[in-house]
Amino acid sequence: MFRIRIIAPIVPALVVSIVLAVAMRTADHDWGDDFAAYIMQAVSILHGTEQHEVARSAFAVRESSRYFGPVAAPWGFPALLAPVYAACGGLNIRCLKLANVPMFALFVLAFFLFLRSRLALADAVLVASAVAVNPVFLDFQNNVLSDIAFLGLSTLGVLLVDRIIVRPNRPEGSPGGNVAIGVAIFLAFFVRANGALLVPTLLITQAALWLRTNGRRRPARRLVVVAAVPYAVFGLLVAGLLAVFPTAGTSDVSHYGALTFAQILANISAYLVLPSVFFWSLTFYELFYGALIPFLLCGLVWFWKDDLHLAAYSGLTVILFVLWPEQQGLRYLFPILPFLVYFCYRGMRVSAFGLTERYRRAGDGLTRGVWTGVLVSFLLASIRLALHPTPLAGPFQPATTAMFEAVRQQAAPGDVVIFDKPRLMRLMTDRDAILIDRCDQLAKGRFVVVRKAGGATAQIAPGEIATCDPALELTRVFDNRLYAVYRIARRPGPA
Repeated sequence: MFRIRIIAPIVPALVVSIVLAVAMRTADHDWGDDFAAYIMQAVSILHGTEQHEVARSAFAVRESSRYFGPVAAPWGFPALLAPVYAACGGLNIRCLKLANVPMFALFVLAFFLFLRSRLALADAVLVASAVAVNPVFLDFQNNVLSDIAFLGLSTLGVLLVDRIIVRPNRPEGSPGGNVAIGVAIFLAFFVRANGALLVPTLLITQAALWLRTNGRRRPARRLVVVAAVPYAVFGLLVAGLLAVFPTAGTSDVSHYGALTFAQILANISAYLVLPSVFFWSLTFYELFYGALIPFLLCGLVWFWKDDLHLAAYSGLTVILFVLWPEQQGLRYLFPILPFLVYFCYRGMRVSAFGLTERYRRAGDGLTRGVWTGVLVSFLLASIRLALHPTPLAGPFQPATTAMFEAVRQQAAPGDVVIFDKPRLMRLMTDRDAILIDRCDQLAKGRFVVVRKAGGATAQIAPGEIATCDPALELTRVFDNRLYAVYRIARRPGPA
């Protein structure tokens, strides 16, 4: 009952966010085909065919003319999705999106419990409610992707580090609490590889707290053993993961070889601006975000000792993506956006305390007034999206499903299909698919699907496809306003 009373103030905002997120779901998806990989891995878990799934995915990556994605995503989100897939009765895309709802609820509760340890109740409810009804977070649940699950689990990990290590000022933690931290870090890593950033975050936090309270005095062996429990638990669970699920056999580390100093500078510039999109529902949201930056810095500088674990995790996350050659979208910053809001709010509060007694209360009221306005703006934007969900014009539209059905009828189970979204093609047709954008590799496929408005992006241009390889004969077997499907055969040689 006590625990229920603690979370009761945030329950109304949580209920509203759930209702809005459920209402925003559509029966379509966007064209990024990461979701197809997650669903196929989830199906393989249900059928016990994980090795076969990885083998088929490895074939697609190996035979494609350029890299389009990893051989296998981390297995955590597919494992979460598998029972939802079974409950939904198969590929019901609108139903599958419900997997996001409990994970977002976990995030809201964990974030609120963290705020409760730092802010007055009214302030904690205000900040958590604003984040809970943010249209970016809610609208993103109209996807079958791992970002919301990772947001919930990574925030849980940060909360446990805060409750068990930081707030009691005990670098070694406690045996039971440390087991919980290790499990939470593993679950975040199980869903997204960058969940491993919580490991150095924990280490930095423990080391900083020990130096702050004990100087350079060597800790007793018993304390070292207790402090090492989260890492041991994490390591054991990762070992179990490797024993149960197949690995992809490849690594994304090789992409760092393409990194240049110019790309690093471009990434820094991009990621400084990108969080502004979180506030898109506000009028002049770029200016609002720019105005928040001094308060963000103020909150970081003023409270870094209390919130070193937040600063460490946020900093490591930003460094990871700054050093990644390809710029990523806002969703990759989801785990640190709530903490950005938190630091901005605390920065505004501490700035108000810097005023004279006469104006301090007005400054404090202004802070709450600004964020109440943000809350209202977020809520109204989310209500509009719930009443009028954004049409996606994606792979579940009639013209596209007709193309998939034609491929399924024309292509035999052993045939290879060329398409710019190979994982999606395999999900929808159960035919192996590869991405080919070079004429000299067109013979790798038995069929090729050309997106008429796609130009030469991730495919051979529609105007060149029929004649780009004189040794091949292409016969059109399906055509509609969006796609043309060709059967590929070698031309007979001279007698």
